[in-house]
Amino acid sequence: MFGQIAYKATDKNVSGLVGIGGYGGVYGDATLPALAVSYEQGINENISVGGIFGYTGSEYNFGWGKAEYSYILVGARGAYHYDLFHKDNIDTYGGIMLGYNIVSSTVTSTLPGFAFSASGNYLTYGGFIGGRYYFNEQLGVQAELGYGIGLLSLGVTYKL
Repeated sequence: MFGQIAYKATDKNVSGLVGIGGYGGVYGDATLPALAVSYEQGINENISVGGIFGYTGSEYNFGWGKAEYSYILVGARGAYHYDLFHKDNIDTYGGIMLGYNIVSSTVTSTLPGFAFSASGNYLTYGGFIGGRYYFNEQLGVQAELGYGIGLLSLGVTYKL
């Protein structure tokens, strides 16, 4: 279709992802699926590096009130690309992520005078395997399994 393998050292990809199946550290029921944007830059024939920015929300109802949480993920990612299927429109890879999770919460209650807010931050990490299927030389779909934005992340990718 394209005449060469799907991943090249000169690639620059921007992807939009929706995480399904849990976001690392989320407490309660999700009020918003995990949404993320990632950037990836090839540095040689097999390795790419980049970043990810994600957001999600959740809430936990505890009878006499509820807690609402928001999570912001900022991370760095690295991937090893392996031509698993030997198709020029499929890019397969595995990688790791190191990030920072910014969490804020608000608790409201039916009890008079009982409400508060809190925030916290922590380092997080993840691993993933994934693949991209390109419809043409620039546009494709993407799927990843692993720990990070979701157990399963689905989205679109665009080669710059």
